[in-house]
Amino acid sequence: MHIMISFFPEWENQPSNIYPILTDHKGRKLPVEDFLKKHSRADLAGQLTRGGGCTDTFEFLHAAYSALRTIMSTELRGIVSGNEWETVLFDWAGLR
Repeated sequence: MHIMISFFPEWENQPSNIYPILTDHKGRKLPVEDFLKKHSRADLAGQLTRGGGCTDTFEFLHAAYSALRTIMSTELRGIVSGNEWETVLFDWAGLR
């Protein structure tokens, strides 16, 4: 299992965010944000996006990575441990 984390800076009125994707040993990919939204945990997904309270990039990244560690040890625990897998389609949000 490995994780790729992309950072997207603020751009055209879109807030900064991190976008983590888990990949298992079979090459299957799981977008963390889309997994959380599928499970009605948009509140947790929102912690990966820079909100109104974070004005400093370093402060945002520190908070987002802390949130990601918590998400991986709770919501994604079975997947991270290799005991489970769930297919979640990437949400293109009209970009396709």
